[in-house]
Amino acid sequence: MPLIVIISTAVSSILLFLTVVILLKNNTKIYLKSLWSLCVLFFILKSIDLLSIFINPASFYIYFGIFFKDFHQFILIILISFFPILLINLIREKSNARILNTVSFFFTLLTYLMFFLDSNFFRIIYIIHCLFASIISLRALIFKRVKYMDHNIFKFLSFIYATTIFFMLFTTYYLFSINKMFENDMYIVTTISSFSGDGYHKLFLNICLISFSLYILLTKKILHGKYYYEYENNTVINKKNHWNNVIIKKIEKKDIKLYEHIQTKISKIVLDLNKLELSYINNNVLFSSTEEISQLINKRVIDVEFVFKYNNYLTFKKYMLKINMLKAATLIKNGFLKSNSVTDLAKLFGYSSRSAFFTKFKEINGYSPSQLN
Repeated sequence: MPLIVIISTAVSSILLFLTVVILLKNNTKIYLKSLWSLCVLFFILKSIDLLSIFINPASFYIYFGIFFKDFHQFILIILISFFPILLINLIREKSNARILNTVSFFFTLLTYLMFFLDSNFFRIIYIIHCLFASIISLRALIFKRVKYMDHNIFKFLSFIYATTIFFMLFTTYYLFSINKMFENDMYIVTTISSFSGDGYHKLFLNICLISFSLYILLTKKILHGKYYYEYENNTVINKKNHWNNVIIKKIEKKDIKLYEHIQTKISKIVLDLNKLELSYINNNVLFSSTEEISQLINKRVIDVEFVFKYNNYLTFKKYMLKINMLKAATLIKNGFLKSNSVTDLAKLFGYSSRSAFFTKFKEINGYSPSQLN
């Protein structure tokens, strides 16, 4: 086997391993469950493929009582039978998941049956299964393209399905052209890895898998989930609006599950917090903690804390400072200083120093208390 094929096999194995580890570490299965499983499948396939280059067949037979070629064939026939099922599950919808999985499971059982009966048709059944899974998945992907474009994954999945269709059609043509489609000595792994002694078709597969893993590793929306780049890259805090309906910083791993649970509710919580904030500034309600806020808007404390953490440009302490200064401005506009002093106003908000209150008031509002009076 040419050295370039061996090197590409090793590189694809290493990159797939890194992809699997990072996806697992980032809990990406929540985001796209079957993608992680597909990477694991490819990694195992290429690892066994790499092992076959260095294994000593005679020693293997002595220790295990089975020829490595038969072992290789048996393991890979089991593994790659799951490939079409994973293709379907990448974009399956609840409405048709049961039907598609039933059909795919039937094809898989039929493939196993034909293989263990030593039938010449198992390779054809597998190719039909892959084409079936790829074509219906590609069709569903095109109809749902808006959803998947939002995740930077439409082109990626389209490439996987289109490549699979091309690869299986090319395989069928190649095996027929060399009259080996029905030969028993051609086991199923040759259908997706190498079709001749030179191994250059395996090189093509390795290049596809290297591209597959690199795309995942270099696309952070896939690697971490959509939320990773959902925030605005705006470091300047808007003096009038400190809230954002989208996530404004990377979510910590410990908060990912909570995000998955409340992501559809975030906009509503932000709206409720804006309304509550306005009531506070207009002196209609009082609060000083997230616990009190959660009671006032009838939401869980943990949800409110999440929104403050990821949808507000300010820490809670700075947030309270800001809305207190806005509230102070409202009190002045409503005539508070007509019968009270600035020192009285400062003490109302917990300031013992008039100058400290004066400084913060001007910093937040852009003008001094005396300019409103």
